[in-house]
Amino acid sequence: MKIEMINKKFGSYAKRLLKVRWLALLTFAVAIVGGIVGLKHLVVETSFDDYFVEGDPMLIKTDEFKAHFGNDYFIGVLTECDNHFTPEALTTLRALSNELLDSISYVDKITSLTDIEFLVGNDEGMAIEQIVPDVIPTDKAGLDSIRTLAYSKPEIARKLVSKDGRLSWIMVKLRPFPEDSVWKKEGTIAPDLITGAEVEKIISKSCYAQLNPKATGMPFVNQQKMKFIGEDMKRMVLIALAISIIVMLIATRSWQGIIAPFISTFGGLTLTFGVAGWLGLYVDSATTMIPVMLAFAVSIAYNIHIFSFFKQRMRLHGQRKGAVIETIEETGWPTFFCGMTTIVSLLSFLAVNIRPVKAIGVNTSLCVLFVLVTLYHHSSSCLSTPLIRGLYPFRGWNIHTL
Repeated sequence: MKIEMINKKFGSYAKRLLKVRWLALLTFAVAIVGGIVGLKHLVVETSFDDYFVEGDPMLIKTDEFKAHFGNDYFIGVLTECDNHFTPEALTTLRALSNELLDSISYVDKITSLTDIEFLVGNDEGMAIEQIVPDVIPTDKAGLDSIRTLAYSKPEIARKLVSKDGRLSWIMVKLRPFPEDSVWKKEGTIAPDLITGAEVEKIISKSCYAQLNPKATGMPFVNQQKMKFIGEDMKRMVLIALAISIIVMLIATRSWQGIIAPFISTFGGLTLTFGVAGWLGLYVDSATTMIPVMLAFAVSIAYNIHIFSFFKQRMRLHGQRKGAVIETIEETGWPTFFCGMTTIVSLLSFLAVNIRPVKAIGVNTSLCVLFVLVTLYHHSSSCLSTPLIRGLYPFRGWNIHTL
């Protein structure tokens, strides 16, 4: 097929779209609303178990472990102070252990210096004793007795408290989390993220500050990863916005050229993640920034071509609708071809048998596709609308003298 025939098809598309541009804009708005609604159903996965496809040997071994021992996730809280064997430290440690036991949704049991029992021999045979009694002593003899008892079992001592008494662990065993099919019916936040948020809330309380608690374990790590990615995403988007404004201002020198990439990016991302929410596509927390950054890059690149050619045609004859048709006719095929080759190359990620990598291929391909659709749609409709003026948009500044 000759390139002239392809260009004419894009020109015909632009002509048909201009005839119903208000209906087209309304349809686009409805699609965006549908995408926003779909975002409410979007579930961002954080579990490393989800990294592997069904039947992977790693998942098989993990399932075997869970069948014998239950949940393979745990929470560990490391406390640090000058000396744990003081009335104040032991009281605070017990309060922290009790709150973790009472406030974490999926807790099974707690193991800490103040909540552990073991067998000891006595004159009558065997007895079960606590290292720290219910009433914590305040005298030196009572505290020395607790220290002696704690270190009398080396296998316990080296797991719970350091030799100098400055560090101590609180270990939280968790009950098995509900299956994905269960908790996804009730909400979009995974049980491990809920657990991690509960732990963060507890250890951040000022009443435990003297112990300087620090948490670990996959639920807490996943929750902190999501928190970091959310904050980093905001920062990266702001940087991308600033760069896109500068680039489009230099390249197009019009308000339309500055606003257009935002429309394309917002439309492409909303439709992409909206579709992912409606269809239940896999979205990993660590890779969500890739479609966002790609959307900005693709949108800027394609909008520069369209707006630069549009301005040339407007300078030539000043007929807005004619300039729009000629622009889509000349730039439609190059941008479409470039977009399709990008999509095909991104789909090659599907060959990798790791779910986040596959998700990168699917989500980024959808993102490029929807950016293209948004670009052709709103460019033809908006550029032809008389309400959007502006080859000389900056009042008091003739930008073409630059």
